[in-house]
Amino acid sequence: MGKDIAPHVSAAAFGSFLCARESVKAAALTKTVREEAKLEYEKQMERELECLKELSVEQLKIEQYLRAVRDIMLTLYCPRCSKAFLDFEGCFSLKCSQQTCGCSFCAVYLKDCGGDAHAHVKEFCRGLQGMTGEYHGLFELFQRVQKTRRLKAVTAYLERLEMEVKGGD
Repeated sequence: MGKDIAPHVSAAAFGSFLCARESVKAAALTKTVREEAKLEYEKQMERELECLKELSVEQLKIEQYLRAVRDIMLTLYCPRCSKAFLDFEGCFSLKCSQQTCGCSFCAVYLKDCGGDAHAHVKEFCRGLQGMTGEYHGLFELFQRVQKTRRLKAVTAYLERLEMEVKGGD
């Protein structure tokens, strides 16, 4: 199809056409991948539910504790709507992908900064080793900060859990 159009339009118009065509292909591929991921997720949930039905009360309690660690402490969430996020592309001012949320938050402190986190990032992240500009930093900094946050959260949770178990004896 591109060969039929090229002789009749300018180079810039043809370049735009090629870009648009690639965007359409990418969008279709993304939709297909999302649909496949959704089906796989649903199958996984069915398998997990079947496994949970076979567990004892004690085993269910242990599973609950493990899920709390994995889902609440090890997963990164929007501080406003709690939608999980995975992407970090260098800018420490993050925007929630949930369209109805609109939260802008700091990648270091996970602080809800209203509609724009740039001022917060500029003020509070400036001196961190690994920042490469006013708002941008290395992925290694993001990983280091989140590893520290996760370690503190899991440690605090396990300490509370230990107190619960000791108090229950």
